[in-house]
Amino acid sequence: GALDMKMQQVDAQYRPQIEKKVQEIEKIQDQTQAEAEFNKSVAPLLQKENEEINKIAQPMMQAIHNAVESIRVEKKMDVVLDDPYTIRAADANSKIENITNEVISRLKK
Repeated sequence: GALDMKMQQVDAQYRPQIEKKVQEIEKIQDQTQAEAEFNKSVAPLLQKENEEINKIAQPMMQAIHNAVESIRVEKKMDVVLDDPYTIRAADANSKIENITNEVISRLKK
């Protein structure tokens, strides 16, 4: 959607610069010098790109968090996990419920 397009624009703005610098760095024989050049010229570009993408994504992430939290409170849930594979062990009486569709529904309002 619109957020994805904004993120792609940021990527299109930074990616060519980053790739050009990386290609230049790959030609440097001395590993220490190559790392220093990466830290000097590529790392700041990557950081700026990430900061801009985070600015775009932050409102959406906050809205998701708010929806999850309100559903958690309404359903009197103790915990909400965003990755079901993180559960290694649970009490046999634990109730596991997928609230994904409810979160999506709230976000569409």
